[in-house]
Amino acid sequence: MSLDRILSGFNIAGSGMSAERARLDVIAGNIANATVNSDSSQGVYRRRRVVFQTLLERGGRGAASVDGVRVARIESDFHTPLVEVNENGRTVTYPNVNVALEMTNMITALRAYEANALASQSLREMAQRMLRS
Repeated sequence: MSLDRILSGFNIAGSGMSAERARLDVIAGNIANATVNSDSSQGVYRRRRVVFQTLLERGGRGAASVDGVRVARIESDFHTPLVEVNENGRTVTYPNVNVALEMTNMITALRAYEANALASQSLREMAQRMLRS
């Protein structure tokens, strides 16, 4: 493996770790706001999600190779309905956050972060072996 490929691998793994960290931050915000209620649907928190974008690098003959990932945007979930509950004779609106789903997403994001960290560690070990030989 060439040094260029190892450096490219570091960039890809680093971008993946950065993207997953942003995803974890959004998930934490969703969980923190899961029980914040409001008397109207206008003032209630809506679940947020991260949308990733693959970064492509154009090579010779127009071939594209993956050069990493980035956060394209963070968007509010307007598809999942808000939760309305009758409390003491009035309707109270809660966020559309499903804590079990958020916990599942958090585990997935943590595993992806760990996989990128492991890939980075493996690349470092390869680079060290290259330098020793």
